Amino acid sequence: MDDKQYGTRAWIESRYAASADDPWGLDWRPSQRYRYARMLAALETALAGAARPLAIVDVGCATGTFTALLAGLNGGAAGASLVGVDIAAAAVARAAARHPHLRFERLALDDCARAYAGAADLVTCMEVLYYLPARQRLAALRQLKGMLRPGGCLLVSSMIAAPPYFSAEQLGALVGGELALVDSGVLYLKPLALWEKLQMKLRRGGTPGAAGYEYAAVERWGRYAARLLPGFARSHAYVIARAA
Repeated sequence: MDDKQYGTRAWIESRYAASADDPWGLDWRPSQRYRYARMLAALETALAGAARPLAIVDVGCATGTFTALLAGLNGGAAGASLVGVDIAAAAVARAAARHPHLRFERLALDDCARAYAGAADLVTCMEVLYYLPARQRLAALRQLKGMLRPGGCLLVSSMIAAPPYFSAEQLGALVGGELALVDSGVLYLKPLALWEKLQMKLRRGGTPGAAGYEYAAVERWGRYAARLLPGFARSHAYVIARAA
């Protein structure tokens, strides 16, 4: 097997080695900033009326942008903890440099599941499971579930595309087979994401000099795409579920 095969640690490290920053543009691309904001809002709604999650683990944290947003869910509470975990050393190093007030660890999922077994009130795992071979995904989901305390919540998301990616239905079935579903949804950002990726290619992976971002504008754009291109525009699916 090629050690640079898609989704392996070596492949992910190679992507970081080819970029001085975040190779996926997660913190400047309007579609991704909107995606993060939507996921945070979905979590806040799902957790409304319940105790704030004191212990949070962000699995697949990349350079820590979403991890930093999660700090608002338990910030200031006595005994609160938050850790971002990634398989790539470069991701963890860059996340720690960007967010020195937060904690980041380099751990594979197996090691993360052991280190935080039964310890988390909230586990997030965004855009990770599709890197795994299909035969390993149920076991990986069970490892994420095993990190939760009773009543804890799990957020999982995926790009919507042909294999190795998920459809919204496939993601819901996988998670719903193990935990009680609380919320799920689909984002319609594919046309915008394709335009952003073209910008990255034209700039050889660089960041545009002035990438504007307005949550309301991206949301409005997504509504238009959903109405005009409902099948094509589906870009991401998410599921929030709760452990018994």
